[in-house]
Amino acid sequence: MRNLTPYLTFLYTPASLLLPRRLHRNLSNGLTNVFLRQMPGVREAVTSNLRVAVGEHLNEPQLKRLVRRVFTNYGLYMLDYMALPFRSEAQVLGLMGALHGKEHIHEAREKGKGVIIIGPHLGNWELAGFLLKEVNCKVSVLSIRDPFPVFDRYRARFRDRAEMKMIYVGGPNDAGSILDIQAALARNEAVAMLGDRIYSGRSQPVRFFGEEIEMPSGPLHIAALTGAPLVPVVTVREGDRYVVRIRPAIEVHSPAPEAIAASGQALATEFEALIRRYPDQWYNFHPVFEAEGLKRWRQ
Repeated sequence: MRNLTPYLTFLYTPASLLLPRRLHRNLSNGLTNVFLRQMPGVREAVTSNLRVAVGEHLNEPQLKRLVRRVFTNYGLYMLDYMALPFRSEAQVLGLMGALHGKEHIHEAREKGKGVIIIGPHLGNWELAGFLLKEVNCKVSVLSIRDPFPVFDRYRARFRDRAEMKMIYVGGPNDAGSILDIQAALARNEAVAMLGDRIYSGRSQPVRFFGEEIEMPSGPLHIAALTGAPLVPVVTVREGDRYVVRIRPAIEVHSPAPEAIAASGQALATEFEALIRRYPDQWYNFHPVFEAEGLKRWRQ
């Protein structure tokens, strides 16, 4: 969807600010019709991902309806997301519901080595930073610079208001980024990142919905190096509000390959359970599984 980013920016921002939120679903339903027709590659990627993840429980018409809900929910996410820089803190917090599992953040920080907050592309991950202020935890967010600077400006404006520091990775200053990550964790702060898509660097094989895939191993190695536990976190929409679900910490006890593999699998299993619970908010618009792994679901 990256090639449509500028258009989405200018489309969603005025719509989200001018329309009452109760009408957002009607707008998103209309836009879904356009996207499903105009973006067949993305539609097929979402369909193939969901066919493996939850397809055993669905027939083809049910799967198509689920794919449609993904696009509609993504539209709702975008309508809320693009308005965030222009909302007051009280308005943003008004979008939020409960925070479940905050004790896992407290327990993870008791070690004094910081905490790595990690999640899949599930729900509205940008809102988690506001809620983590409730547990008195400073957050640095790992980010990759977008080809469209307007998107970076949007992120920075909102994250600054949420008192989240940006750490850019994947560029020529990666060594400096690693030092920034280590420094934040040494101050017993949180470093947040998405962990279900490989952009660069090393990867770790895991079993995911019964298939072997590769997931980023960088978070696992950072955890092993610093002693900071990994805490899976998602912010998902339930009704008209977002709830934060924080899962128990995953420790990476050493940089040994077997320890990395065990912790990577534990993390993948957590992601899998969360996606099964909220499949219509899994916004991974790239094929996750190898084509060979899809054949048995199509037979």
